[in-house]
Order: sequence, then C-alpha cells, then structure tokens
Amino acid sequence: MDNARANKNKSLEEYLKNSRIKPHYLPPYSPNLNPIERLRKVMRELKCITDITPHAKIFGVIRSFFR
Repeated sequence: MDNARANKNKSLEEYLKNSRIKPHYLPPYSPNLNPIERLRKVMRELKCITDITPHAKIFGVIRSFFR
C-alpha cells in the first residue's frame, strides 16, 4: 500500500489486525513502485492531458497505456 492517509486510519488498522493481515507499505517516496505514478509520468511526457482535456480522451490514453 502507499502511505496515503486513507490507508493509515484506525478503522483500517483495526480491521487488518482482526483479520490477521499484515500491511506492507511502500517506501515514503517510490514512484517507480506505484503504477499510477508511472501512468502519470507517461501522460505528462506525452503532454496529452490539460485542465480542459475531455474525459473520453483521457480514458483513451489510459487504455492505450495498458495495451
């Protein structure tokens, strides 16, 4: 898991403990281990996403990334 605040709350920690699940967190800054960061890097490099890019185009770029 990444170190997002949502992944480190008391409810989740209690659930994991009761379920005998030991979470493994990524190092504090590890974009190469986080798939979404790889996608964001590609999208930035392609300069294909702006604040006004239609959702359909964004989804197309994402689909082509995973092909």
